Amino acid sequence: MSVFDYQEIDVESAGNFVAALEKKYEIIPTEFYMHIGDEVCDITYQNLPIALKRKVDYLVISVVEVKISNQNMKDEILHKIFANLNSGGEKLSHQELRNGIYKTHNEARLCGY
Repeated sequence: MSVFDYQEIDVESAGNFVAALEKKYEIIPTEFYMHIGDEVCDITYQNLPIALKRKVDYLVISVVEVKISNQNMKDEILHKIFANLNSGGEKLSHQELRNGIYKTHNEARLCGY
């Protein structure tokens, strides 16, 4: 599923939104860690300080889904999108644009892929 449809969530029968989500979808508890130098920090939500939780709770996250119908042109299309986004401010190098398009081993490890 790529689009979240709130109409599919039955909050009334579940009692609250979180319970309705858990009823509709398999929620897998996940822990997140960040490596800062030699230190490993637990950044799992429930372990964050309350002030940081509030920042996370009220953070606006914009998501744009890009559907590419011609997979043969995927790299070219993604490069063009990043190049267009890069039209203002400091210009990125071609390598920096590629870094924005492709997941590296470290990024995949950070995101749990």
